[in-house]
Amino acid sequence: MSKKKTETQTIVWKETVTIENSQEKTQELLNAFNTSKEIALDMSELENIDVTGVQLIIAAQKEAIRKKTVFKIIGTIPPAIASYFTCIGIPVDTIRGGEQFSSNILNPISAGDNNA
Repeated sequence: MSKKKTETQTIVWKETVTIENSQEKTQELLNAFNTSKEIALDMSELENIDVTGVQLIIAAQKEAIRKKTVFKIIGTIPPAIASYFTCIGIPVDTIRGGEQFSSNILNPISAGDNNA
């Protein structure tokens, strides 16, 4: 017998999401995907993120597409975090999800792509 999924689960990332705590954050996201129909990630209290944290967000978006689940970013993204996303080539409005996120982030450019 499968458990009934809850409607929405909000995950709040506080302080730091880096390689050092990525396993914990990965498990938190996986648990949410297994128990909820919709996952909301609140980064408004986040102070530091590295590329591993960014990869977790991208992986969560891919998982949402695969499982036909909603994954969204809610709340205000702190300026320093928004600046980091911009520095690595991800516009902050893109990281919030949706079709633009999917087309810009989830379809990597190959080395032979002349548009890169």
